[in-house]
Amino acid sequence: MQAPPLATVFESAFVVNSTKPMAPHGVALAAAAAAILSQQHAARASEYMTADDALARTQQRQRAPRPANAPTAERARAAELAAELAAEQKAAAANERAIAQAAKRASAEQAKASRRDAADAKAAD
Repeated sequence: MQAPPLATVFESAFVVNSTKPMAPHGVALAAAAAAILSQQHAARASEYMTADDALARTQQRQRAPRPANAPTAERARAAELAAELAAEQKAAAANERAIAQAAKRASAEQAKASRRDAADAKAAD
């Protein structure tokens, strides 16, 4: 919806009499109408800017090179690196599991030894 011209808003708000000065409430009403119109104009301008920005971003994304457009050698190298990374991550996970199992065994052996020492001390008393 398009806003009416500013003069139309003023004329509909009060009758302009060229022989008398404008009443104070008329001045306030005119200022309020002008403020409303400027807010509407600013809102519409920001909507247009947002739409323009979105269009520019879309066009920029469309121009950006896609991985499928990369040369075959680069794609093959990327696949090799991904496979190496997966193998390293798998080995690291296996090492972490082995360390956790060793720690669990050491803890169990330490608990067993402390129970044995306590039993020996009790038997010695």
